[in-house]
Parts: sequence; structure tokens; C-alpha cells
Amino acid sequence: MIGGTRFIGHAAVGRALEHGHDVTVLHRGAHPNETRARELLVDRTDPTALRAALVPLRPEAVLDARAMTRSDAERTVAAVRDLGATLVVLSSQDVYAAFQRLNGSEPSAPLGPEPVDEDALWTIPFPFRDLALHEGGP
Repeated sequence: MIGGTRFIGHAAVGRALEHGHDVTVLHRGAHPNETRARELLVDRTDPTALRAALVPLRPEAVLDARAMTRSDAERTVAAVRDLGATLVVLSSQDVYAAFQRLNGSEPSAPLGPEPVDEDALWTIPFPFRDLALHEGGP
């Protein structure tokens, strides 16, 4: 798991552990790993370091819960290439688009099963940036 210390990544780690999977959380150390999973601190923006962390793990699957940009996703794809692992990159882009449409803040936000890329998503960049989700900020 790349990321996995907060939000949906944390939940995915917990669920994988519940189902008996051997999980390692690769993260930058900004938030504690509060699961029983092993952890490795790695800078995901450094493709060489990310690859070096993944190779000895010989993962069957890599779940990236922290790809915030296209470049993040491309670095993960490069790091996983030729490892024989299934790669899953979590994205909330369709959730935010649907939420924008639901709350009327962006009636033209795309909805539907068609592929959506970053350019089609936001006409209001970072609409939730100023909202505190819990004490201590977002």
C-alpha cells in the first residue's frame, strides 16, 4: 500500500489485514501507521526510492492510495512495471464530480461510466480545501 495512513487508504489496509493479507504500508511519515501492517518510509515522489522499496517486497498487488496528480500515478506505474504485481490506483475524482453535481456547486461536473481524466474534472479547483474535516485541519 502506498499511502494508507489516513482516509480510504487506512480503511483499505485494515480490510486487507482482516482478510489475512500480508500488508506493508509505504508512506512518507507525515502521519503514523496505526495498523498492524509493516511500514516503510519512502518518498513517493522519488521514483528510484519507490522502486527500491517495492522490489524486495515482491508484491502480488500494489494499491496506491496517495496518487494526487498525474505525475504521482505515472511514477507509481513506473515503479511497479515488471514486478508482476497488479496495480490499483485509488482516485476520488468521480466522487468529487458527483458530489459537485449533487450539491449544485458544479452542474456540469461529469457523471457516468465513461473514462474521466483530470482535465475533465474540476472547473472549481480544490473546492473543499478550506473545510476542516477534523480537529487540526484537513
